[in-house]
Amino acid sequence: MSDMSTRIGTRYTSFTGQISNENGLRIGHKGPEVLEMQRMLKAAGFDPGPLDGLFGPRTQAALRAYETATGGRLDGTLQLDELTRLRGNYAKITGEGFDETQAGVNITGRPPEIPVQTSGATGPGTAAHMLQRALEQNGDRYVFGAEVRLDDANPHTFDCSELVQWAVHQAGGSIPDGSQNQRRHCQRISVEQAARTPGALLFNGHHVAISVGDGVHTIEAMGSRHGVRIGTIGNRFEDGGLVPGLQY
Repeated sequence: MSDMSTRIGTRYTSFTGQISNENGLRIGHKGPEVLEMQRMLKAAGFDPGPLDGLFGPRTQAALRAYETATGGRLDGTLQLDELTRLRGNYAKITGEGFDETQAGVNITGRPPEIPVQTSGATGPGTAAHMLQRALEQNGDRYVFGAEVRLDDANPHTFDCSELVQWAVHQAGGSIPDGSQNQRRHCQRISVEQAARTPGALLFNGHHVAISVGDGVHTIEAMGSRHGVRIGTIGNRFEDGGLVPGLQY
């Protein structure tokens, strides 16, 4: 007999078998497979709603948006090929296979303090203030899918986009959660410009970091292995962005 439950008019049935291109997750399924998908969609910047293991309309909308962005089949069903891509993205986001040399990670201990660079504008409402708040979290823990209270003066766990969202809020600004949402929200600039702009964002795939503005360093939630760390820009990023509403 199937394990079934109902919430807000939707009946959920436990997924059985293995995910394949013939047997995928679809709306109405529930279970750990759905929860894994929700977590990976959230990391990729597509909000599935509560991470509850229930494949409802909001999760389906997030999956459809992911399919559109990645050129997948637009059927709102998670099949094996999409699952493989999602897991690959998730591995990058959480630090598996992270290139410590390219990122300049000091794996022997807490990274050195880096003074805040400014381009003249300081105080509340500025990118320099946002950068200062982010740097103060240097050494904090990375938790994939972390959600913090944006008014909390000193949270201790972040993922990459949550660090950005929290720091922007602390400076008096606003930016959505999710690295892809943040990328779309920002005024696009080059990596070279971002490297010399304190508080500019740097994007690489589904990862986001904050430029210190000295042409070299970032502050970022790197992954579960490294936490919130100061890294180096190197050749890791594809483009940059300025947060609307902050003064640079």
